[in-house]
This record gives sequence, C-alpha cells and structure tokens, in this order.
Amino acid sequence: MRHAHKKTVKRRNRRWIAVGAVVVVALAGGALWLWPAIGPEAKGTPRLAVDRTEINLGFQPFEKHVRATFTLTNVGDGPLTIAEAPRVRVVQGC
Repeated sequence: MRHAHKKTVKRRNRRWIAVGAVVVVALAGGALWLWPAIGPEAKGTPRLAVDRTEINLGFQPFEKHVRATFTLTNVGDGPLTIAEAPRVRVVQGC
C-alpha cells in the first residue's frame, strides 16, 4: 500500500513541476514579447520648431554685450535631444 502511495505522490510532484515549468515559460515568453514596448527606445520622429528664424538688434557698439532669446519646441512625436550647445553664426555685420 505504501508503495502505491509513493507513486501517487511522485506523479503529483511531477505534475506540479510540469505546470510550474509551463508557467515560467509562458511568463518569459510574454516578457520577451512585451520587451520592445517597455524598452528605452522610443518611436516617432522629433521635429524642432523655433519661434523666430532671425533677430535684428539694430546698430550696436563693438564689444557691447547683447542678448537674444529663441524658444525651441519639439513639435514631433519622438524625443528630441540636443547633443551640444549650438554654434552662433553671424549672417550680417562684423
């Protein structure tokens, strides 16, 4: 009688191990399937909009500090990264 009971217990243990393995595989498969959706990579295209393309400060004496402000906005559907400070270029004047 004890021998039959041990076989039943072993079968139950094997079933639970098999069920546990199936659950682990299913969870791992679901995690891998969802990984791109929760990863750091973002979809979309960034698009930069500037509130003005030029500014006229009029005549200024040489070596006088002046300040101009431009507002930059990301109007795209992806993240926008400005890697470094942009270079200022004088189009007209000295």
